[in-house]
Amino acid sequence: MGIGTGNSGVRSIVNAMDAAMDGWGDRPLERAIFGTAESAEIAGMIDTFCREELGAAVQQCHVYESSQGAVAGLLLEDGPDVVIKAHPPGAEWTRERLAAVTRVQRSLTAAGIPAPPVVAGPAPLGNGWATVEAFVAEGHDRDGHDPTVRAIMARLLADIARLGRDLDVAGIRVGTRAHLERGELWPVPHSAIFDFAATRSGAEWIDALAERAAPFLLRPPGSRVLGHMDWSIKHFRFSVDRVTVIYDWDSLIVEDEPVIVGQTVPTYPARWDRPVILTPSLADARAFVAEYEAARGRLFTEAERATLGASALYALAYGARCEHAYAPAPPPYPRGSLRAALRDHGIAWMESLRDVP
Repeated sequence: MGIGTGNSGVRSIVNAMDAAMDGWGDRPLERAIFGTAESAEIAGMIDTFCREELGAAVQQCHVYESSQGAVAGLLLEDGPDVVIKAHPPGAEWTRERLAAVTRVQRSLTAAGIPAPPVVAGPAPLGNGWATVEAFVAEGHDRDGHDPTVRAIMARLLADIARLGRDLDVAGIRVGTRAHLERGELWPVPHSAIFDFAATRSGAEWIDALAERAAPFLLRPPGSRVLGHMDWSIKHFRFSVDRVTVIYDWDSLIVEDEPVIVGQTVPTYPARWDRPVILTPSLADARAFVAEYEAARGRLFTEAERATLGASALYALAYGARCEHAYAPAPPPYPRGSLRAALRDHGIAWMESLRDVP
């Protein structure tokens, strides 16, 4: 492709990628997106994308991450800091869906939600599509267990639901329970690193708890609203008590409101870059729902609360199932992990949230 690892920007991407993915093995997401797992080849493709789509080569790579998409935070030569997020090919990440995400993200930014400004895209990168937004690093981390932080997160999630009623959300991913309707307990995992079929052994207790929640999710009550599928503290930066930026807007979804809130409460304090307790206490989970209701301006109905509690249990079980798939191990589970929270409280995650005052 005409650009080798002698290029300092490309070499910087290689270094960031290798540091972030040390020990990851086959790199299935990178293979799906770029057609290769070789860092130098991927770095060259990212640099070429920047030259062709943004008019500048890469000078420095700040960060590289791999989850649902491949994310690179970059300083461009004679240009701004940007974040490129590349997605694998397939029905999940079409050009049309990503165009809808960037359109709604622009609208939310204009309405005062601290989403990074969209720069470009979607545009082809490798076998899939990539979007580009400004690299906003202002602010610092906060503890998601802090009650002030919890209340801010609940209010902003309610703000997105309210604002979404007046936005054109056509093309945004719509929540679906097609797998449950087909009699399948789990959807296709959100990342290729999780193989549920190959890791069934030892996960039977997790599956059993998810099966308790599943019937409540088949026909949820309540209106559909705009929400965020990964509303957790790892995506937030603060200046004192002001949120400076929230990341990961390709997680936008149109879904039943109690389902969105329910799937948020078990993991809003979660982050994986440091040793923290990933889940709130049940009391803090109830407080998050109450703060959301206060920002929403009305309480959830009894039927909505039943769905909310089931959504929380199912979401926690899904996270525990991902933990098991990534690192199967018998109990005792690490303190603060999703499996430990599910093992310790189990069905209480569904029952306690039904009775939010």
